[in-house]
Parts: sequence; C-alpha cells; structure tokens
Amino acid sequence: MIRIINFRLVIEKFDTHEKYYPRVVSFDTIDSYPLTDAPSATIKMISTSNLDDVSTVSQVEFDDIVRLQASARYNVLEKNVWVNIFEGRVQNQSKEYGENNEIELSCVGHIIEAYNKSIHVDFTYNNVDASILLQAMAANTVRIDYNASYVQTALAVTEFNQVAKQNFVIDTYKEIEKLSGYRQMIDVVPVYSSAGNLQVCYTRWRNFSSTPTKQYAVIAGTPRLISASFDIVGEEVYNYRYIQGGEDTNGVQCEGSAYNTDSVKLYGTRDKIDTFSWIKTNQLCNAIAAGLVIDSGVPYVAGQAVLEGTIDAHIGDLVNVKIASLEVNGVEINGYYTVYRVAHSFSGEQFTTTLDLGRIKKNEYDYISMSLTQILKTCYKNQSKLK
Repeated sequence: MIRIINFRLVIEKFDTHEKYYPRVVSFDTIDSYPLTDAPSATIKMISTSNLDDVSTVSQVEFDDIVRLQASARYNVLEKNVWVNIFEGRVQNQSKEYGENNEIELSCVGHIIEAYNKSIHVDFTYNNVDASILLQAMAANTVRIDYNASYVQTALAVTEFNQVAKQNFVIDTYKEIEKLSGYRQMIDVVPVYSSAGNLQVCYTRWRNFSSTPTKQYAVIAGTPRLISASFDIVGEEVYNYRYIQGGEDTNGVQCEGSAYNTDSVKLYGTRDKIDTFSWIKTNQLCNAIAAGLVIDSGVPYVAGQAVLEGTIDAHIGDLVNVKIASLEVNGVEINGYYTVYRVAHSFSGEQFTTTLDLGRIKKNEYDYISMSLTQILKTCYKNQSKLK
C-alpha cells in the first residue's frame, strides 16, 4: 500500500494574524525530555519571488507563529487531515544570494517564553501540590497561562523557594520534573480559535503514558523500521546524590543527600554532587536528592530507532519494540519503551522520524555540549540535522 505524505507550513502574523502557506522544501525538528532546550525546528521554504529582492522575506518576521503540519493518506481521493508536528515561533531567518528562492527559518517551541521570563518576586511554598507552583509561574508569563484542566495533581512538594531576578520560569519547570524523579513531564499546549488563530498556550503537567500507543510500533521486519541500535549505559550510574543548596536566612549552608542502597551493594558508592543555590532548606535538598537517586543507581538501556516518517510520534509515548536480532545482556529487545526524544527530518526526498527510547541516546554533540555554554547548546538544537 502506497502512503502519501504531504506537508504544510502555516505562518500566522503575530500582530495581524494574517496567514501564509509557503511551500516546504525540507525541515528538521527535535523535541526531547527532560526540559533542557525548547523544541526547535529548522524549516526551508520557497519564497514567492526572487531572493535578490529584500522584500522577499517581508511576509515573515521575528516572532511570527509557525505550525508545521503533515498529512498521511493512502489514496489520492482522501482528504488531508493535518497533524501538527511542530508549533512555535520564528526566531531567525536565513537566505543566500543566488538563483534559488529558498528561505530557512529557525523556530522554537512556544515554551520558549519560560526561558525568557525571570521570576518577579521571591516566594516560598510549603507542603503544596506541584500544580500550585505551576499556577504561580503563570503570573510571570504573558503567553503561557494556567488552566487546571491541563494539569494533574498528586506530586507533593514539601518546600520550594525561588529568588527574584535570579531564576527564570523554566528553572521552576525543570526542578518540578526533577522532584518527580523524572516520571512526569511539563510542556505547553497551544489553543487556537475557530479561525485558526493562536489564542493562548496552557502549561501541561502529566505522567508519562502507561498505555502503549496504538498509532505505531517499532518492529523488525516491518516497512516502518529503517534501522535501530541499543546500548547499555553505565557511565551515569550514581548511587549517592549530594545536593548543595544556598544559604538559609541564618547564613547556614543548606544540603541534602540520598543513597540507593541496592546499587551500593552491587557497585560500591558512586557519588554525584549537584549545586542549586536557589534551594534554601535542607528538607528540599533531601527531597531532590531522593528523586534523582531512584533511577540513577543501575545502568540503563538506551535505544535509537529510525523509522519511516511517523507523524503521530511524541515524547512520552510508550511504544512496543520488538527486534529479536538485537540482544542486551543476553535478552532480545522485546518490550515497551518510553520515547524521550523525537526528531523529524524531511530532505525533500525522504521523510524519517528518529526516536530515542528508554532514555536519550547521547551522540557526540551531547557530549560536547556538556562542557559548552547553554547558548551553544541551544544553537546545536536549532541547527542539528539527525539522520
């Protein structure tokens, strides 16, 4: 059966809400968990006139709203059902002098506002649900709002502190994910009017899916799976986590720690020290250490699968993986894995989706970025082309 894939780029003016639908030439998108960088996309489109004319990019501006959509059909008579595979805003534009008329857009997801908004006032919360913290963060953002319908409860936070003009909204998001032991995730959900205009984005706080997706699977011998590889990663085994916080109101250094005793029995003590100057109590230091040490005590399996373009793939999916020819610790790859990174790539001829399963399978760029600045890490996410 022949599958017909179509792409559509919707550019909505941030001020007038006029819409343009330029032709898509190629793109690369990436979204990953946990929160480090905002989802990003590099999209190459065809302008309506020759690039030698400066006015060719006048229809597209910084901060314009972008929706990259795809449709999968099996018959030319079927209607296109558009699925958003990236939603965000334009950051940068690039064009080259020459005979072609292509423009490259570098875009970031709507959660980028949380990276750019600092905390306005000092605050401390005691014995509250994490949803209360997310509601408080909405006071610092304009485009990202809070709606209880998009936020689950049941993560108790014993104490949480933030310092005005020293922390950003995204810092709170990241720490909440850490407090969950990286079992829950934060993203934003854009909401559009009946005319297709962006109205608001709501913070979403949810568990990873515990139900396997029915939209796709990673099974050897099927046309969908192009290639796959799996590793056992032991370099990040830490069974003693020490958290160094800031100073409390009396000038005393705050700290906390936690052991994974089962891991210590197997491998001896392996220490990891983290510093979070915004934490002002020992109680919170201990809580974060306890959350981090749960999953870092044993080696983990990290896999990467390259599929035919799969528009229904999302981070947080639980996907069925069966690759009998691959073995890890003497056991074939056969089970359910959580999706931690999704990268779509369209070259003009081939459309592929790369999934990181279990945990993000680090490549050379991830190792380089560990020693570079956040700016360079962001540049990489915007410019990377995963094949």
